[in-house]
Amino acid sequence: MIDPKDIYCDSLLHDSCGVVFQYQGRIHRALHERGSKIFELLSNDNWMDSLAELGLVRMHKTDLQIPGYNTVIECERISPIIPPPMWTSSMLREAALSLCEINKELLLRGLVIWDLKGMANMTFSAQHGPVFMDIGAIHRIDEIENGVLSTSINSLFEQIASSFYAPLWLAHSALGRGRLVRQFLEYYRKGPMSSELSKAMLRRLTIGWRALPGALRARALLGSRQYTRFYEVIMHEIRDWGCDGISEAYADPCEPSEGQSVRRSIGEIVRIIGDRLGNLKGKTVFDLCPQEKVGTGIADRYAANAYLLTKDSTIAEQYWGLRKKKNKPVLPVVCDIWDRSFHNCCDLEESCDVVCLLPSIIDAAMNDKVPIDFIGRVTSSLTRNIAVVGIRNTGTQREYPFFVSPAQPSDNVLDFVRQAFRKYFRKQEVVNLSDTPGTSILILHK
Repeated sequence: MIDPKDIYCDSLLHDSCGVVFQYQGRIHRALHERGSKIFELLSNDNWMDSLAELGLVRMHKTDLQIPGYNTVIECERISPIIPPPMWTSSMLREAALSLCEINKELLLRGLVIWDLKGMANMTFSAQHGPVFMDIGAIHRIDEIENGVLSTSINSLFEQIASSFYAPLWLAHSALGRGRLVRQFLEYYRKGPMSSELSKAMLRRLTIGWRALPGALRARALLGSRQYTRFYEVIMHEIRDWGCDGISEAYADPCEPSEGQSVRRSIGEIVRIIGDRLGNLKGKTVFDLCPQEKVGTGIADRYAANAYLLTKDSTIAEQYWGLRKKKNKPVLPVVCDIWDRSFHNCCDLEESCDVVCLLPSIIDAAMNDKVPIDFIGRVTSSLTRNIAVVGIRNTGTQREYPFFVSPAQPSDNVLDFVRQAFRKYFRKQEVVNLSDTPGTSILILHK
């Protein structure tokens, strides 16, 4: 019997099925009677494996017990959790298709995902793609049709329209090229995904959903309880909305910039990181300067999971295209990691094994106008193990803006950076790159 004082639980993680909690470093869900019955349906005849292939998080029953609950299951730990505001439009489209496929399979046994939470109960994994994490959102069709849980079939279309159907259509229709619609979609992505204000604005832009292609037919199918055909109509429409609008003016996102590159040393850098972490297979890498190809290089050589962080959604779309083309465990993440609110950093806190910032921390600080000390705080917050940053020593003193300037004009750049990072990491190593003269990497251990 688990003592409740030994578990960690957020009050937001309670629902009619049970509650999600952490115990001994693992993710569990304690289930009430209703949740236990749904889990039993999912577990029959190895059906869970088929659902996991479509994107449902993997779960299994445990022998643990907790007072007041019927069953305790363990869920696969998905880390990092990439929330919808950090997805590209193409990723939202793929998540929507995955959700529809899971629902079509669930309908075979009278189940359906009803509570979408604005897609906040889905995430993306570099290895698996879209993952639906919330067994508590799965309802029996008879529960919905009979109003057992104060829900209704009609509200299902409202959720689908506001969560992905309307945003995708707006993004890829002629309206999406208008300034006001672009501004709204940007606001919608950053704001609470389930807010009533956002839904009302979306409903107005789409004339009460009527402007959405296929909406009238889809609602009629839902009203006549033809659920599988309903999802097929939704999928048909969103498959037709390609991810256009990606600017061709940008260079290949995997092409390093001349004059600042460490591309000749990628093999050496990857080997150094591998030596520090041991077996890199399945490890998580955050690349904060992905055009240098360090993250993708680690993914190629060690089958590690590389997350490519950029604040440019257009470049992120190109990285998504790279993932699809090469079938590699890489995933773009749309976020400004240097946001002074520290919000994005908190969302990704301690969710990678190594964070890379190459070729030059000074260039990163100057380009994004952030202090070196702040970069130390962010990189330390992101990683569980190590950070790798680049420092280019030109041999001559440079003029630095005040926010990155060494205390004295004669201070060595390497010493200045090491001093700034000292309070965020317990150990530091300096390695000079043999293939890139004048460039060193600083390896920082938590």
